[in-house]
Amino acid sequence: MERLRTGTLDVGFLRPPLPDPGARELELIAVAREELVAVLPPGHRLAGRSAVRLSALRDDPFVRNPRRLGAGLHETVTARCRAVGFEPRVAQEAVDVDTVVGLVAAGYGVAVVPASVAGRGPRDVTFARLVPAGPPIELALAVPDRPPSPVAERFVALARDLGPVRLSP
Repeated sequence: MERLRTGTLDVGFLRPPLPDPGARELELIAVAREELVAVLPPGHRLAGRSAVRLSALRDDPFVRNPRRLGAGLHETVTARCRAVGFEPRVAQEAVDVDTVVGLVAAGYGVAVVPASVAGRGPRDVTFARLVPAGPPIELALAVPDRPPSPVAERFVALARDLGPVRLSP
Protein backbone atom coordinates (compact mmCIF):
# COMPACT_ATOMS: atom_id res chain seq x y z
CA MET A 1 0.00 0.00 0.00
CA GLU A 2 2.85 2.36 0.79
CA ARG A 3 4.37 1.92 -2.68
CA LEU A 4 0.98 2.63 -4.27
CA ARG A 5 0.64 5.74 -2.11
CA THR A 6 4.11 7.08 -2.96
CA GLY A 7 3.81 6.38 -6.68
CA THR A 8 6.53 3.76 -6.98
CA LEU A 9 3.81 1.31 -8.09
CA ASP A 10 1.08 2.13 -10.60
CA VAL A 11 -1.23 -0.72 -9.53
CA GLY A 12 -1.03 -3.67 -7.16
CA PHE A 13 -2.90 -6.76 -6.08
CA LEU A 14 -4.31 -6.75 -2.53
CA ARG A 15 -6.82 -8.71 -0.49
CA PRO A 16 -9.56 -6.52 0.99
CA PRO A 17 -10.56 -5.27 3.44
CA LEU A 18 -7.86 -2.61 3.58
CA PRO A 19 -6.92 -0.80 6.77
CA ASP A 20 -7.53 2.93 6.93
CA PRO A 21 -6.36 5.22 5.38
CA GLY A 22 -5.71 2.87 2.42
CA ALA A 23 -9.38 2.14 1.95
CA ARG A 24 -9.99 5.80 1.09
CA GLU A 25 -6.89 6.30 -1.07
CA LEU A 26 -7.26 3.33 -3.40
CA GLU A 27 -9.92 2.09 -5.78
CA LEU A 28 -10.31 -1.69 -5.60
CA ILE A 29 -11.40 -3.72 -8.62
CA ALA A 30 -12.26 -7.34 -7.79
CA VAL A 31 -10.36 -9.70 -10.11
CA ALA A 32 -10.89 -13.04 -8.34
CA ARG A 33 -13.00 -14.65 -5.63
CA GLU A 34 -12.21 -17.86 -3.76
CA GLU A 35 -12.91 -19.80 -0.60
CA LEU A 36 -10.60 -20.18 2.36
CA VAL A 37 -9.31 -23.65 3.26
CA ALA A 38 -7.63 -25.15 6.29
CA VAL A 39 -4.10 -26.52 5.97
CA LEU A 40 -3.31 -29.42 8.32
CA PRO A 41 0.11 -30.96 8.94
CA PRO A 42 0.88 -34.66 8.49
CA GLY A 43 -0.34 -36.64 11.49
CA HIS A 44 -2.89 -34.02 12.57
CA ARG A 45 -5.99 -35.53 14.16
CA LEU A 46 -8.12 -34.17 11.26
CA ALA A 47 -5.62 -34.90 8.45
CA GLY A 48 -7.12 -36.65 5.48
CA ARG A 49 -10.59 -35.12 5.87
CA SER A 50 -11.97 -33.21 2.93
CA ALA A 51 -13.77 -30.70 5.18
CA VAL A 52 -13.33 -29.45 8.75
CA ARG A 53 -15.08 -26.99 11.02
CA LEU A 54 -12.96 -23.94 11.78
CA SER A 55 -14.01 -24.27 15.43
CA ALA A 56 -12.28 -27.69 15.51
CA LEU A 57 -8.94 -25.84 15.18
CA ARG A 58 -9.43 -23.66 18.26
CA ASP A 59 -6.73 -25.44 20.30
CA ASP A 60 -4.17 -25.67 17.50
CA PRO A 61 -1.28 -23.26 17.00
CA PHE A 62 -1.65 -21.17 13.82
CA VAL A 63 0.87 -20.25 11.16
CA ARG A 64 -0.05 -17.08 9.30
CA ASN A 65 1.14 -13.93 7.62
CA PRO A 66 1.93 -10.88 9.74
CA ARG A 67 -0.78 -8.24 9.61
CA ARG A 68 1.57 -5.61 8.20
CA LEU A 69 2.20 -7.77 5.11
CA GLY A 70 -1.38 -8.73 4.35
CA ALA A 71 -3.95 -6.99 6.49
CA GLY A 72 -6.96 -8.14 4.45
CA LEU A 73 -6.31 -11.88 4.72
CA HIS A 74 -5.06 -11.52 8.29
CA GLU A 75 -8.19 -9.66 9.39
CA THR A 76 -10.53 -12.02 7.54
CA VAL A 77 -9.05 -15.13 9.17
CA THR A 78 -9.06 -13.47 12.59
CA ALA A 79 -12.70 -12.38 12.21
CA ARG A 80 -13.82 -15.85 11.14
CA CYS A 81 -12.05 -17.47 14.10
CA ARG A 82 -13.64 -14.96 16.47
CA ALA A 83 -17.05 -15.64 14.90
CA VAL A 84 -16.78 -19.30 15.96
CA GLY A 85 -15.55 -18.45 19.45
CA PHE A 86 -11.77 -18.29 19.54
CA GLU A 87 -8.73 -16.12 18.92
CA PRO A 88 -6.10 -17.82 16.74
CA ARG A 89 -2.98 -18.56 18.79
CA VAL A 90 -0.08 -17.68 16.49
CA ALA A 91 2.93 -19.98 16.75
CA GLN A 92 4.78 -18.75 13.67
CA GLU A 93 4.48 -16.01 11.07
CA ALA A 94 5.71 -16.11 7.48
CA VAL A 95 6.01 -13.49 4.76
CA ASP A 96 4.25 -15.42 1.98
CA VAL A 97 1.57 -18.09 1.77
CA ASP A 98 3.90 -20.75 0.33
CA THR A 99 6.14 -20.43 3.38
CA VAL A 100 3.06 -20.60 5.63
CA VAL A 101 2.15 -23.95 4.02
CA GLY A 102 5.76 -25.15 4.31
CA LEU A 103 5.79 -24.36 8.03
CA VAL A 104 2.51 -26.28 8.44
CA ALA A 105 4.13 -29.23 6.63
CA ALA A 106 7.03 -29.00 9.10
CA GLY A 107 4.60 -29.28 12.00
CA TYR A 108 4.55 -25.72 13.33
CA GLY A 109 0.75 -25.55 13.37
CA VAL A 110 -2.31 -25.23 11.14
CA ALA A 111 -3.24 -22.43 8.74
CA VAL A 112 -6.16 -20.94 6.85
CA VAL A 113 -5.24 -19.90 3.31
CA PRO A 114 -6.90 -19.06 -0.02
CA ALA A 115 -8.09 -22.20 -1.83
CA SER A 116 -5.89 -21.50 -4.87
CA VAL A 117 -2.87 -22.40 -2.75
CA ALA A 118 -4.05 -26.02 -2.46
CA GLY A 119 -2.81 -27.00 -5.90
CA ARG A 120 0.77 -26.00 -5.23
CA GLY A 121 1.37 -27.11 -1.64
CA PRO A 122 3.42 -30.06 -0.38
CA ARG A 123 1.76 -33.43 -0.88
CA ASP A 124 1.94 -34.41 2.78
CA VAL A 125 -0.34 -31.62 4.07
CA THR A 126 -4.13 -31.78 4.01
CA PHE A 127 -6.08 -28.95 2.41
CA ALA A 128 -9.63 -29.15 3.77
CA ARG A 129 -12.71 -27.07 2.95
CA LEU A 130 -14.01 -25.05 5.87
CA VAL A 131 -17.56 -25.86 7.01
CA PRO A 132 -19.43 -23.59 6.83
CA ALA A 133 -17.38 -22.05 4.02
CA GLY A 134 -18.24 -18.43 4.75
CA PRO A 135 -18.22 -15.77 2.08
CA PRO A 136 -15.46 -15.97 -0.55
CA ILE A 137 -12.48 -13.69 -0.20
CA GLU A 138 -11.43 -11.34 -2.99
CA LEU A 139 -8.22 -10.55 -4.74
CA ALA A 140 -8.43 -6.97 -5.97
CA LEU A 141 -6.48 -4.73 -8.26
CA ALA A 142 -5.66 -1.62 -6.23
CA VAL A 143 -5.50 1.63 -8.17
CA PRO A 144 -4.28 4.88 -6.58
CA ASP A 145 -6.41 8.00 -6.77
CA ARG A 146 -4.23 9.77 -9.36
CA PRO A 147 -4.00 9.75 -13.15
CA PRO A 148 -2.53 6.38 -14.22
CA SER A 149 0.23 5.83 -16.74
CA PRO A 150 -1.03 4.76 -20.19
CA VAL A 151 0.04 1.15 -19.57
CA ALA A 152 -1.61 1.08 -16.14
CA GLU A 153 -4.74 2.63 -17.62
CA ARG A 154 -5.00 -0.20 -20.20
CA PHE A 155 -4.32 -2.82 -17.52
CA VAL A 156 -7.08 -1.40 -15.28
CA ALA A 157 -9.49 -1.31 -18.23
CA LEU A 158 -8.77 -4.97 -18.95
CA ALA A 159 -9.38 -5.89 -15.30
CA ARG A 160 -12.72 -4.08 -15.41
CA ASP A 161 -13.72 -5.81 -18.64
CA LEU A 162 -12.85 -9.31 -17.42
CA GLY A 163 -14.59 -8.96 -14.07
CA PRO A 164 -13.83 -11.25 -11.14
CA VAL A 165 -13.12 -14.92 -11.85
CA ARG A 166 -13.98 -17.70 -9.42
CA LEU A 167 -10.90 -19.62 -8.25
CA SER A 168 -11.18 -23.12 -6.84
CA PRO A 169 -8.66 -25.58 -5.45
